Amino acid sequence: MEHVAATRAAEDAVWLTLGCKADGRLAVSFIHSEHFPFPLQPVSMVKLQSNNVPTALVEAKNVENNQIFVAPLLMRHIMPLVMQDDQLVASIPDRDGAMHSYTFSMQPNDLALKPIRARCFDF
Repeated sequence: MEHVAATRAAEDAVWLTLGCKADGRLAVSFIHSEHFPFPLQPVSMVKLQSNNVPTALVEAKNVENNQIFVAPLLMRHIMPLVMQDDQLVASIPDRDGAMHSYTFSMQPNDLALKPIRARCFDF
């Protein structure tokens, strides 16, 4: 990745990380600094919500119970909308189907996200 940014969830030590290449490829993941406090499914549908994206379900893969990589195809279309919002709520299912929600600040003046906004989303 050429450009990387991260923002921490309000609820726990979970980070939303965004990375992009000059050709427009985008990588989105949720990383817990230790491990998620619940058992994850190997592959699951993560629910994303913001003002501009009322509800989107995206496929995600678990890696070692501390990283969740989101399928990039839909994220390339969803993230420009999310980046215009104040926050993103990601709901991650555990093995039993219970949802665990994390709120991420997407404020336009957030210095951590500023390089990604300028270089990957043209705003």
